[in-house]
Amino acid sequence: MRHLPLVTLTLLLGTVKGTDPYKGYRLPDTQIPSKYEIDLSLSDTVFKGNETFFNGSVMITFQVTENTNEIKLHSAVTIHNVKLLPTNEIILNHTSNSTTEILTIPLTTTLNISTNYALAIQYTGQLDTSNMLGFYRSQYVDSAGTTQYLVTTQFESTNARKAFPCFDEPKYKATYVLTITYPKDLQAISNTPINSDVTRDGYKTTIFTETPLMSTYLVAFTVSGFSCTSGENIDTNVTHQVCSRPETASDRNLAAEYGTKIMNALEEHFGYKYQNMNIGKMDQLAIPDFDAGAMENWGMVTYKESALLYNMNHTPNLMKQRVIAVIAHEFTHMWFGNLVTLDWWDYTFLNEGFARYFQYFILTKIPELVGYEMNEQFVIEQQQTAFLVDASTSSDSLTSKAATPSEISSKFGSISYNKGASIIRMLASFMGSDNFTNSLKQYLSQNAYATSVPEKLWNVMSNYTLSDNLPSNVSFLEVIDNWSNKAGFPLITASKNGTDVILTQKRFLYFDTDNTQWYVPISYTLSKDENKFENISTNIWLQPNTTQVIKNVLGSNEWIILNNKASAYYRVNYDTSLWERIRMVLNSNHTLIDKINRAQIVDDTLNLARSNEIRYSEAFQTLDYLRNETCYYPWYSAIEGFNYLLMRLGENSVLSNRVKSRILYLMASVKKNLSLSDVTDEEHIHTLKLQKVMAVACKLGDENCVRVSKERFLGYKNGSVSIDKNVRSIVYCNALRYSDDIESDWEYLWNRLSETSQANEISNLITALGCTDSTKYLRYYLEQSVNASSGIRIQDLPQLWASVYSSSTKGLEVAFDFLSENHSQIYAYFSKASSLLPAIVERFTSDAQLQKLQTFINRQSTNSSIRATAEGALDKARINFKWVSDKKEDLERHFGISSASSSGITIYTMLSSIVILMVFFN
Repeated sequence: MRHLPLVTLTLLLGTVKGTDPYKGYRLPDTQIPSKYEIDLSLSDTVFKGNETFFNGSVMITFQVTENTNEIKLHSAVTIHNVKLLPTNEIILNHTSNSTTEILTIPLTTTLNISTNYALAIQYTGQLDTSNMLGFYRSQYVDSAGTTQYLVTTQFESTNARKAFPCFDEPKYKATYVLTITYPKDLQAISNTPINSDVTRDGYKTTIFTETPLMSTYLVAFTVSGFSCTSGENIDTNVTHQVCSRPETASDRNLAAEYGTKIMNALEEHFGYKYQNMNIGKMDQLAIPDFDAGAMENWGMVTYKESALLYNMNHTPNLMKQRVIAVIAHEFTHMWFGNLVTLDWWDYTFLNEGFARYFQYFILTKIPELVGYEMNEQFVIEQQQTAFLVDASTSSDSLTSKAATPSEISSKFGSISYNKGASIIRMLASFMGSDNFTNSLKQYLSQNAYATSVPEKLWNVMSNYTLSDNLPSNVSFLEVIDNWSNKAGFPLITASKNGTDVILTQKRFLYFDTDNTQWYVPISYTLSKDENKFENISTNIWLQPNTTQVIKNVLGSNEWIILNNKASAYYRVNYDTSLWERIRMVLNSNHTLIDKINRAQIVDDTLNLARSNEIRYSEAFQTLDYLRNETCYYPWYSAIEGFNYLLMRLGENSVLSNRVKSRILYLMASVKKNLSLSDVTDEEHIHTLKLQKVMAVACKLGDENCVRVSKERFLGYKNGSVSIDKNVRSIVYCNALRYSDDIESDWEYLWNRLSETSQANEISNLITALGCTDSTKYLRYYLEQSVNASSGIRIQDLPQLWASVYSSSTKGLEVAFDFLSENHSQIYAYFSKASSLLPAIVERFTSDAQLQKLQTFINRQSTNSSIRATAEGALDKARINFKWVSDKKEDLERHFGISSASSSGITIYTMLSSIVILMVFFN
C-alpha cells in the first residue's frame, strides 16, 4: 500500500496542534444538529416597501459528542430569548462575536453525550435591501406601473444565519420544517412541497414538508406575487415549474422545457433519480434583484432573470445557450453539492467544478443541442480562461484554505469553477469515459446525504483507474495530488532531436518562476496519422523532474502537435524547427489540424508571447494564417489574446493603431459571410461567431461595420427597421461610439432603458450606454449609477461601470475621475465597489494616469482600506508598464515602426501647436 503524499495527509489530519488556520470562524465539531423547526412572520408593511424587519423562532434539535456546558452556533439576528429543552433552562447571558457571528450560549448544566436536546430561540431579523444576501427584499414595477415587493433568500455561503440562528457550516446537515406567515394575497415557495395552508385575519400560514438531510446554505424560501408555468413532471411524481413576475409568463417556456430534459439526462448519467432524493419537486424562480447569477437551493433554484427567462424577440442565441447551460449547472448541483456536499469551503471545486463541467458535457446528451458543440466550447470558454488566472504566483490551488467570509467568497472564482472543471475533464480523458462515469456513480451512492472531502472522491476514482492508464509505478493518488494541491499548471516544451521529440516541463507563469512539477498526461498527433486528433487517451506520461523522449516520429517536414483536442490542462511550446513545421501546415492547409487544436495553438501562441517564452513578432508570424481562418474557435482565442495586447498598448498610440490594422487585415476572410443587416440564426455556432467577430471589427473601426451599425440604428430610431436580437448589442454600442448626433442617440437609448423591463434588452442597453466617448453623458451615466431613483438595479452596476471604463480611453478617464471624487458615496451605495479601482487602473497606459492615481493615494491618509487597494493597483500598473516597455521594441521592429514614428503622437502634438500659434499670431 502506498503512503499518501505529505500534503494530502496534512489536509486529512487538519491543523498543527496549537494553530487555527480558520482564525476562530469555525464552530466546534462536537455539536451535531439533526432538525430545525423554523417559524417566520412577515408583516404586510414589508410588502408595501415600509418595514424591513421580520419575527422568527427556531427550534434546533441536536446532540453533543463530548460533555460541555456551552453551545456555539451562528447568528446575525437580534435574539430575544433562548431556552434549552428538555431542561427548560432560560439562558440570559449569551454573547455574540460581531466579527465571526458566533453566538455563545453558556449553560448551568452539563450536556451529556448522545442525548437529544433542543434550543428554542425567539428573535427579530432585518431584511437586506441593498446587498441581495441572506433574507432580502426585491422589487419590480408591474404592468400597471405599481411597485411590487417580494422577499427571497441567498444563503450561500455564510448567510443562513441572517434568517435564523443555526450551525451555519456545510458539514452540519439536518432536516428542516419551515413555517411562514405572510399576507394572504401572496404565495410562498420553499425547498419542499406545501404541507398545509391556513388563512386567518388577512394572513396565510404555510407549512412545508420536512426536507431531507441538507446543509444550511441550501435552505431557501420566497414570498411573492409570482405566477408559475408548469413543465413536464420529472420522473413520475416530481412536479416541475418555472415562476417569475406575471409579466414575464411567456418567457418561461424554454426553462420549463429544457429543465425536465436536462434533469432526465443527469439522472441517466449519474444512475441516481432526482425523485429518490425525497425533495419532492423542482421550482425554478427568476428574481428581479439577484446578484449571484443563480443558486442551487435544493428543490427551489433561484436565478437572475436574464439567466432563466428567454424571450424570442429579445434574447440572443448566446444568451439562450446561457439559460440552458445555467440550468444544467444548477441541476448538476442536485447531485454534486446538495446530495453530496463539500465538507468545508476549502473544497469548493467539489461542488462548482463538477457543476461547471456538466453544464457543458450533459448538454451533448440532448439531441436538439448537438449543434451547440458544447464540448468544443468548453475549451475556449473554460479551460483557456482558467489558464489566465492560474498563470500568476498568487493563484491558489483547488484545495486552498478559506476561513473568513471574504476568503470563502474568493473561492467562488475561476480556480474552483473553470480550473476545477478542466481538471475533471482531464481525469475523464486519461481514466476513460466509462471508468470516469462509473466512479462518479459510486462516489454519489457512497456519500449520499453526507459531506465529502477530495480524498473520498480520489479514493473512489483510484479504484476505477487502470494501472495501464497511469505512469509506471505511480498511483492515482500521487498523480492527482499534483493537480489538486498545487497551484498553477505546466508548460510542456517539445524539441526536435533528429527524428525524436524531447519533452520537458516547467510551471507556466506570466512573471517569476518556480520549480513546481506535475505528472502530465501527453497525447499527440503526427502528420502521418490517418485518424488525426481523435484519440484523446494518454500516449505517454511526463513525470516530475524528468524528460520524455518520443522516439523516431519525425521525418522530413513532418509535424507533431501535443494535447489532442486540448484534453489535458497544460500549454505547449515548440522549438523553432517544430514551430516552422506547424506554420507550414497552417499556411498550406490549416484544416489538417483539428479546430480545437488550432484554437489551442492560437491561445498558446499569444500567451507564450505575453509571458516572454517567445516574442510577439514570432506569435504574429504563426497567427498570419488567420487571414484564411473562418472557424469560430481559433478566432475566439485570437480575439481574447488581441484584446489583452491592445489594452496594454493603449488606444491611440502608433503601435496600437498598427496592431489594430493588422487584426482587421487578418479578419478579412472571417468577416466575409458575417452581416449585421442580414442575420440568420439557423446555425448556432455561426451566430456566436458573428457576435464575437463583428463586435471587435466595429470597435477597431471597420468602415462597413460602422456604417451598417449607424444606418440600422437610425432606421430603428425612426421605426423603419428592426435590429436582429443577435446583433442588437453591437449596433447599439457602435451607433453611440461613432454617433453624428450623440445627444439624440444617447438620450434615445437612455429613455429605452427606463421604458423596458425585459432583462436581455436591459443588458444590451446597460452596456451600450457606456460606449460613447462623450464626457458629458459618461459622467451623467455614472452619476445615475449611484442614484437610487434612476431605475438602475444594483446588480447591474458592475456591468455599467465596465461598459464605461473598458469602451474607450475617454471612458477610462471619466470613470477614474468620478470614482476618485465620489468614492465615499460609491462605496456606501454599492457593496462591490472595492473591485472598481483595480479594474480601472488595470487599463492605465500613461504616466499622467499613474500620477493621478498617486495623487488620489496621497489624499487617503485616513482611509487605510482604500489606500491599500489603490497602492496595490499602482504596483500592478507599474508592472504592466514595464511589460509594455519590454515588448515594445520587438513589436515596433515587426511592424516597421521607426523610433521617430513611435513618438509620433508627441511630434504630431508639437506640429499642431505650431500651426495653432501661427494662426493665432497671423
